[in-house]
Amino acid sequence: MLAAGGTLTESINLFAITGTVEITSLFCEVTTVFSAGALDTAFFNLYDGAAAVAITLNDGVVSSLGVGSVFGKTGLVTETMSIISNADGVVTEHATEELVRKRFIVTQKTGQATYIRFTYTNDNVAAATGGFRPIVYWLPVTLGATVTRA
Repeated sequence: MLAAGGTLTESINLFAITGTVEITSLFCEVTTVFSAGALDTAFFNLYDGAAAVAITLNDGVVSSLGVGSVFGKTGLVTETMSIISNADGVVTEHATEELVRKRFIVTQKTGQATYIRFTYTNDNVAAATGGFRPIVYWLPVTLGATVTRA
């Protein structure tokens, strides 16, 4: 479990990337309720120690998500991450895809630790609270490629 604590903008390394991999699914399951009105401009990105490259649009709102809710990448980099709240029963499908996930390829920067991160902004003065479990399914593209929990 990772705690989404802190104020202003925070990035949390989720997975370390070695080589080139195809990510077939990237989601997070909420394990501790997120603060109300605190966590917005949330998104996934690839970070190579110097630059962050967006994986989803930076406008997800994950405030007040309950335990068991899910958020993740289901569209293009220009689209908001999907927020699947379990406050009500939900059927989730993407309008233009057969699957409810979007495959993408990431490559480690040569000689640099490279991570898939979750980044959010906390608009409240008080530290944000909440926890989630990152979930990734992947396939190696290059020989020796790996994805490990950060």
